[in-house]
Amino acid sequence: MKLADLFTPKNEDGSLDQRYKSLSNQICDLAGEKCRDVLYEFYDKTNKLESKAAGAALHFVKKSFEVKMDECQRKHIDKALTAALKELGFKPSKVSRLINAGRFLSTYDWFAEIRCYFGSDSKLSSKELHDNVVEYFAGYGIGAIDLLSRTTLQGRKKAYQHFRKSGTRMTQSALEDNQRAYPTNPMETRGRKPSRANFQETRPTPVLAAHDSLEVMEDANEESVVLQPESGQKLVSEFLYYLASGELDRCLARFAPAAQTHLFDDVEAVQSLLEEFISKHQLIEVTPIH
Repeated sequence: MKLADLFTPKNEDGSLDQRYKSLSNQICDLAGEKCRDVLYEFYDKTNKLESKAAGAALHFVKKSFEVKMDECQRKHIDKALTAALKELGFKPSKVSRLINAGRFLSTYDWFAEIRCYFGSDSKLSSKELHDNVVEYFAGYGIGAIDLLSRTTLQGRKKAYQHFRKSGTRMTQSALEDNQRAYPTNPMETRGRKPSRANFQETRPTPVLAAHDSLEVMEDANEESVVLQPESGQKLVSEFLYYLASGELDRCLARFAPAAQTHLFDDVEAVQSLLEEFISKHQLIEVTPIH
């Protein structure tokens, strides 16, 4: 990858926004060859180090999910683990995949996986079946396991059937298509490239749905804005689900680091607005005087 490409704004699907390509080239030209060489060397070495350490990081994440803890403890440990991996030098998108992959490999129901893949008529012992499944998953990279973790059991069965028939595991591209066909979260849009032609076929995330509704409201009649009294509560519930489910982390992982920084700025702006809203509407307890 050219250094100028790293500094070129990206589209939502991760491709380069060609409108800014000439500006990025100008910036790199002004910075000079020596500056570009130092930065690219840094980029190259960090990528190689990240790739080399990824296996150890995945092993560490897996072990973190083998320790028993309550829901509150798990929430804090996961948050600290995510921050630690970033501090160690892993890119945010890589951290998200590591967490998802490690969680899946440590928590998936191997008995359900075996029953789905092999049925109940297999002549192999339970241990042999278990070892086959473990070996099968071990042949995938972190990105592939992340995709499988977000694919339903039937989708993973389809991937395994491909492996049994062809002797090779699904490619990353094929796994992405399979995940879109069998998503654990139907509202997830990571990796999709929506267009007006297929807009009706894709289900937007709650945040995107809210954004689209705002665009429509500009030309809508006043009466249509309040058709359903429960819509506000539903929107808040979907927003909370979006945060609690980890969907926001997966959404951020779609973007380049520079774009993620801008999104974090937007999130911080939302935080201040929420705090202001809560302070203005906070209920005051009134104690009756007898």
